[in-house]
Amino acid sequence: MAKKSVDKKEEMQRVCEQMGVNKLYYNTKGEYFTEPGYAYASEAGDKKKVGVYIATADKEEVKEPEGGTDE
Repeated sequence: MAKKSVDKKEEMQRVCEQMGVNKLYYNTKGEYFTEPGYAYASEAGDKKKVGVYIATADKEEVKEPEGGTDE
């Protein structure tokens, strides 16, 4: 069975709403975290591989990791 293609911003917005948070940290593996320490640890401390997604009622903002993604 084929996977549905989901926009990353839509997915992160849904996770934010579900978890009741305004900020998510994500890594190059596609994992989401609410605590930055866990996101950095998942990338062996490489902060360049961790991105931040900020969602509010008024705007959405995505800060891409400096190192890019492995996709």
